[in-house]
Amino acid sequence: MNHILVFLFLLSGTANVLLIKWANTQQAECNDGKLRYFQHPVFLTMIMFAGELVCYMIYKCTYCVLRRRGDGSEIVNFFTNGDQDFRPSKMIYPAFLHGTASILLFTGLYLTYASSFQMIRSSCIIFVAFASGIQFNTTLAVRHWCAMFQIASGVLYIIINDLQRIRYDQNSLSHIDFNAVLSAELMIICAGAFEGIRMVYEEKYIKAINIPLMQAIGWRGIFGLLTTALWAVGMNYQSAIIPFNDNSRGVFDDFMDISKQLQSNHWIIVAISIFFITAAVHGYTSLCITKFSSSSNLIHGDGVRTYAVSVMVLLLQWEQFNFISFFCFIILQIGILSYRRAILMEWYRKVLLRLQRNRYNNMSDDNTRDLDGNAVPTNHQADVI
Repeated sequence: MNHILVFLFLLSGTANVLLIKWANTQQAECNDGKLRYFQHPVFLTMIMFAGELVCYMIYKCTYCVLRRRGDGSEIVNFFTNGDQDFRPSKMIYPAFLHGTASILLFTGLYLTYASSFQMIRSSCIIFVAFASGIQFNTTLAVRHWCAMFQIASGVLYIIINDLQRIRYDQNSLSHIDFNAVLSAELMIICAGAFEGIRMVYEEKYIKAINIPLMQAIGWRGIFGLLTTALWAVGMNYQSAIIPFNDNSRGVFDDFMDISKQLQSNHWIIVAISIFFITAAVHGYTSLCITKFSSSSNLIHGDGVRTYAVSVMVLLLQWEQFNFISFFCFIILQIGILSYRRAILMEWYRKVLLRLQRNRYNNMSDDNTRDLDGNAVPTNHQADVI
């Protein structure tokens, strides 16, 4: 079952990035009659929370059906087992953090490369480390600081490289502008801070009580949909500057353009419909991994889908192969692996053990002589007095 959850987590996460990027590259007619790209980060966040809300409906239907049997099936079922006595208001805080981070992430994905978006998201592990130290009183060792420094260096190299390759790799960019790409990738880093705090908070809360995960993700969808709706009211009238105003009225997210764009380009409807399903699967599986493992392992697993996203954008010809980006990705992955498993430290220890073993073997050949002149090996066990 754990392998299935991890596979669904990686598959749905990869599909989310590709579907949103595909929708962003689609042009559709707006209310003023002009063709524009589909840029609606607040609307996409509402779709994401609506998918999580469906998990709550599925949970309630499953629980009622199993309870009608009268044989206690609802207690042992994987989707419904858990404590029913908990406060749903505990999910307001992570819903707000998740909604804020998602708006920043969808805006950043619209303005930058999909592969860079996924790689920069790995920097979230730095904020998870700091938040874990506060919530769980964990101590960061030297290897953790070295790994975080390497991750930060890899992200910095990725940003610098993106500012260089914008001159020749422009297929998936809506705005061919250095400031737009830089702003997008800084927004992704800021979103990582919100996501890191949310993951650690959910890990602490979910592990403290035996709450049904399907119900927890459903309540997060309910509160997230309500808070994002408040964001939508403000962003629908908040004027914005280029490149955040690709709509008829020059606001951050023009909801009046959405219906017109969906009618003029049906491929956007297809992308959003699939995203509605994959968002629910990704939210539930990520919460399962957080409960049964940790938030750090969640980000470590989330970095695996960077391979899939990078390969797919090359096959779809959205981006060109860039050796420097590949090199930066290797640096980033080594940093993440070093943080979780201390690979570099293990290599160092293995080298020391091998040197000590060789020294011990060399000492066995250096025999000493006893009083009678017989050879006595130096690797014999000491006599017990």
